Amino acid sequence: QAASPSLVLCTGSNPARFPLAPLGWALYTSTDMAGVGAENFEDEVCLLEDDGPSVAPLVEEGAPRPEPGRRRRIAAYVIPTVALGAVAASAVYFGGHDNSPEAPPLDASMFQELDAEECHTAQPGEECYQKIVWARSTGLKENPKLYPGLTAASPLEDFQQHFFEKDYGKCPKPCPAPAVSDEPTCLCLFDVDRTLTSKQALAGKCPGTQPHQGVEDSAYGGGDLVLSDLALNVHSTFCKDCLMGTVSAGCAGGGPEKGVLQAAIPELGNQWHFGPNDIASNLVANCPDPQKAQCAEDVVNWIRATKRVNLPDSEVYFFDDHTGNTNGFGERGYNARQVSCQSREGIIGLCGALANEIVREKGVKNC
Repeated sequence: QAASPSLVLCTGSNPARFPLAPLGWALYTSTDMAGVGAENFEDEVCLLEDDGPSVAPLVEEGAPRPEPGRRRRIAAYVIPTVALGAVAASAVYFGGHDNSPEAPPLDASMFQELDAEECHTAQPGEECYQKIVWARSTGLKENPKLYPGLTAASPLEDFQQHFFEKDYGKCPKPCPAPAVSDEPTCLCLFDVDRTLTSKQALAGKCPGTQPHQGVEDSAYGGGDLVLSDLALNVHSTFCKDCLMGTVSAGCAGGGPEKGVLQAAIPELGNQWHFGPNDIASNLVANCPDPQKAQCAEDVVNWIRATKRVNLPDSEVYFFDDHTGNTNGFGERGYNARQVSCQSREGIIGLCGALANEIVREKGVKNC
């Protein structure tokens, strides 16, 4: 309580204190009496003194009381005294007078409605996020009836809302999904081995490549990593204005090789996904060659669901050196092009892709 007298208005059963400005404020409030008996309602003005509140009727004694269900307005004006060097404090109480010397403290239950409006979008590492990823990439294919109105390209927030309503996966209420960008974008997906890399130990025989001594590249027999002309000059191609990612049958080497690739093409990021299932990244390794088109589709849907970009199927471009790996892309409306056509080692590339092979042409092209 403030040391100086303060005026409060008591109108219920659970007081709450609100400080007023030193120079005085006016409070205008409406009280709905519906469902409250007049005998349970008492209007009072309480003057808080050091020894506790004293009560004075707000309306004259004998004045008619409002009938239950009737709405009336009560105005209380408070003008605190301003003393030299100090400012008087005042408080307004909403609640019933219980004849106790102090009003009860604020209860946390008063804020439950506010808490209920809070939201949290699931993040990687959380159980809810894992449930969403599985449902989007696998559950939809196995039993789409369990996810009415949802597709693999639906925002992750839509899946989370579905799970929140079903009380599943420890999913809280999601925050609203960002709007999809109006401006269309493009996506370049690359194979890694013999596309972004060259055959190990052939740097001197493959123009435009770059050896990285001591960085192990385990693909096709192993050896020191050699980056291809494409990996070194991808920013001279149209892909510099697109999103980028990988769909590789190999593992893209260990940590050192991945680090070199990411340094050469920072747009790739560093969140790798391994295997063809439950894809939740733009960087996919260990996707078998016959499933690359499906892995690419999962990457596209993940990007649409998380980045909220306008990514048409016709603006997805895939580049791979291995013969046969362009299969399945045309059926999905994507573009695919075989690369490392000038240097071959059987059905695979030798020196890797050249930057000038990366062209924005529609359809499927093989060497």
